[in-house]
Amino acid sequence: LLHIILPLRISVGLIHGAHVNFFITKEQIYNPEIEAKYGAFGIKAFIWLTLLFSWLFIINLGVGMFNLLPLGILDGGKMFYLAILHFTKNESLTNKIWKYTNIILVMVLLALILPQLYNTLIAPLINSFI
Repeated sequence: LLHIILPLRISVGLIHGAHVNFFITKEQIYNPEIEAKYGAFGIKAFIWLTLLFSWLFIINLGVGMFNLLPLGILDGGKMFYLAILHFTKNESLTNKIWKYTNIILVMVLLALILPQLYNTLIAPLINSFI
């Protein structure tokens, strides 16, 4: 089980190569004295909690980044609308730019999602009937 925890590296910034490293090695977790005192359960629980919080961090970061997309129903869409309104100072032009940006971004997202949806859901259904 300890070989599952290989170095996990999460990049959270691109300025001058800044990133946060979560390097967990078997030597840092496994200690014969700790295993003798507390048993293997403590080590396995620590590994499980470490993986849990690593995945929670990654999921939370992904949800936050998705929320910043300039779509109308997300926070990024509201910020994008206000930024365009600030620079153009024309509400009708801002509405047009915002509308076309939303349409283009939805088309890009659909272009990314539909092939995967076809491969995972639709194609197996078609193949099961053939």
